[in-house]
Amino acid sequence: MNESKKNSVLVVDDENSNIMALTHILRPDYTVYASKGGQNAIAAAEKHVPDVILLDIIMPEMDGYAIIAALKESEKTQNIPVIFITCLSSVGDEEKGLSLGAVDYIPKPFSPALVKLRVLNQIKLIEQFRMNEYEIMKYKLANDALNIALWDMDVESADPINPNNKFTWSNEFRQMLGFSDESDFPNMLHSWSGRLHPEDKKKTLDAFAAHINDRTGKTPYDIEYRLMLINGDYRTFRAFGTTLRDNSGVPIRVAGAVMDITERQKLEEARTTSRAKSAFLANMSHEIRTPMNAILGITEILMQNKALPDEHVDGLGRILNSCDMLLGIINDILDFSKIEAGKLDIMPAEYDVANLIIDSIHLNMARVGDKPIEFEVEIDENIPSRLIGDGLRIKQVLNNLLSNAFKYTDAGKITLSVSCNPLYSEYGLSKFISLVLCVRDTGQGMTEEQINKLFDEYSRFNQESGRTIEGTGLGLSITNRLVKLMEGEINVDSKPDKGSLFTIRLPQGMAGNEVLGRELVENLRHFRLNYMTNRKRAQIMCEPMPYGSVLVVDDVEMNLYVAEGLMKSYNLQIDTVKSGFEAIDRIKSGKVYDIIFMDQMMPKMDGIKTTEILRDSGYTNPIVALTANALVGQADIFLQSGFDGFISKPIDVRHLNSILNKFIRDKQPHEVIEAARRQSGGSKGNEKNTADKVYDDFIEAIGKIEEVNAKIGLSLFSGDKRMYRDTLEIFCKTLESQCVDMSSFLEAGNIAGFSISAHAIKSQLATIGAVELSDISLKLETAAKADDAATCENLFPDFQDSLLALYKKITAILPSKAFADRESGDRAILREGVKKALSAAGEYDNDAGIAALESLLVLDFGKDENTLLEAAIKEFREFDCEKAVEILGKVTI
Repeated sequence: MNESKKNSVLVVDDENSNIMALTHILRPDYTVYASKGGQNAIAAAEKHVPDVILLDIIMPEMDGYAIIAALKESEKTQNIPVIFITCLSSVGDEEKGLSLGAVDYIPKPFSPALVKLRVLNQIKLIEQFRMNEYEIMKYKLANDALNIALWDMDVESADPINPNNKFTWSNEFRQMLGFSDESDFPNMLHSWSGRLHPEDKKKTLDAFAAHINDRTGKTPYDIEYRLMLINGDYRTFRAFGTTLRDNSGVPIRVAGAVMDITERQKLEEARTTSRAKSAFLANMSHEIRTPMNAILGITEILMQNKALPDEHVDGLGRILNSCDMLLGIINDILDFSKIEAGKLDIMPAEYDVANLIIDSIHLNMARVGDKPIEFEVEIDENIPSRLIGDGLRIKQVLNNLLSNAFKYTDAGKITLSVSCNPLYSEYGLSKFISLVLCVRDTGQGMTEEQINKLFDEYSRFNQESGRTIEGTGLGLSITNRLVKLMEGEINVDSKPDKGSLFTIRLPQGMAGNEVLGRELVENLRHFRLNYMTNRKRAQIMCEPMPYGSVLVVDDVEMNLYVAEGLMKSYNLQIDTVKSGFEAIDRIKSGKVYDIIFMDQMMPKMDGIKTTEILRDSGYTNPIVALTANALVGQADIFLQSGFDGFISKPIDVRHLNSILNKFIRDKQPHEVIEAARRQSGGSKGNEKNTADKVYDDFIEAIGKIEEVNAKIGLSLFSGDKRMYRDTLEIFCKTLESQCVDMSSFLEAGNIAGFSISAHAIKSQLATIGAVELSDISLKLETAAKADDAATCENLFPDFQDSLLALYKKITAILPSKAFADRESGDRAILREGVKKALSAAGEYDNDAGIAALESLLVLDFGKDENTLLEAAIKEFREFDCEKAVEILGKVTI
């Protein structure tokens, strides 16, 4: 076989032995490329565009499923057949691979005959579909001709774009331009070329000439341009064609087609704009929710301090109210964007009517505040107790109506009425009812003109009198669209200064014949208001659970701190990790937790993928998603992805408390719970005061560092001096390496990496109270996100100098306390542990390497050695055994 004409195969596997085996089998017949996985494999596929890819499934950092998904997203590689090479044998693994686009499987260990046969089968299929380019174009033209106009030209001149060349234009094309026949649109090239838009003429004619004059036939003719119609208007067309040539490549005849794509182009532009807007809004939501998580979480923690003065409690309560309002605005904007893009789906399911009503009542009672408003509830006792519909969306509609009623009513009465009417088919009574929701208020009311504009986007009526009213003006527009999506109707009856009545009718399925009944309805009518102040909201009863353990997985240090702080009072065993990889390592090492709180969005491996891997490995304990993008209706998505529930960021302590009680406390015997309560009641003493005294000198010294506001730092830890000291220690351990990373990113022109590093150090500086330096980091991050490398290069040198100066000041104080909790380590122990880690690295056993080094870090071997051990652990966790060996070589043993 001629070497230059060999078909090619790309082998992707993280094991050298597998790559060598497959290369040995295939190289006699094919050109073989090899990659050890991840982004290198994707780059190799883009560069070589092989005929077939053999892809391993189980690989570190990026598995085969993720790689094939990336390949299918690229136009250049999406059609390359992928054969999985794997030890996996379950039907589920095979189905998953095939659903992602794999064409076949080759099991390990390899059978040379089977490998050759399955690769050859794919090569034959490829060659079967490699038709002559002209034949492919003829088929395309014939297929498209039903909706487009045709043209052709005999090539009789060496100048294919001569205006006088004879063309055959179809009447369909003439009619597209407003002409009738050859009399007003002659069969000449200039009939067309003379009407090209001045900005498009040269490139269009050049492309046409280049296609015809290329005797190899490799230059395509497929172009978009604007043409002037008979009335002087311009429209956009797409033209494509192919040329018939003799054996020497000389053009004989060119034929093609043209289609008017003006409307399609406008539609695509609208879709692109809509997609960009949706992506922007989704990113905006995540970016806003992340700092809000810190604001709300820290506020919740601070409000657990019962010794706070009343004015502080009031201020913190206002922060909580503002956060709740802002979250509502974010949700409105995102929902409206989803509806506009057609991506908001109605998901019918069985729901409990009484729970829907109770949830709506309690949520909106908080809006009464100090207003002299009477809130009444009227319920039809004959409503089926369980219905089939989108209960979450119905609740959203009801909440929007009640929210508006409370906003625009200063005094008087608001009434919620819920009833139903039977629906009939042509055969009689059906299994559907019409659910009727009415909200009546005695508020401002509306004029007829205002009612006509009520459902317009971003519209709020009575702007002058309602200028202090919160919201985006999207609520009623969303309500109207949701009602229509649920095939219902909404009616409004209102008069100025008399109030308003909103009536919604929604068709709902019946999930049974049981009705609410008189007793339940009476309870709903005379519901017991259990409204709590924001202070009480934060001071919920935290059940002591020393028997419980949780793992928090989040890539943002501040989020880990907030989550850990909110759960601290439960006396739980709390572990935290910053990536999905670390979480998987913990579970592989044998750790089992009552709950894993899993961040949804993390770099390299997100929470959904991490959970999928854990579930596939057999881990069955509860996993709860932490998400900054949880809108109404998202619960099913998380449940389908292997989660047992989710908590939206910012974390609501009531929801957190409910999750902890459900998955930890409620699974314990009564005697265990009571014992924990007794132990907690008798163990409270002066431990915190004692710890405060131990660290008083340290805090006093930190307070003298001008770059750090120790009061702000301490306040973020509820005054816990030990926790603040430990955080400063962690900050200093990573600061120098972070400076090196940022500098390297900037020198290499990796502005994206620089942005991530600036984002990470920004929150750390804010956490320790270095506010001004945190603000500078924010400027760097903002500039990097805007791809403004010049600003980054100008600001970073001084910023780095300030960081290193701060590092020296803090570390000058830290040594006296930094390792106060650790005993001094013996060199013999250090030597034995390092040897174990090096041995593990030689076997590429990352888990064993981590375990060996973590066993050392319970002791203090000196600042330099401790730093090297921690750096080596980091490399093991990133599956870089070679780098870990390099670092361990610097340890003095």
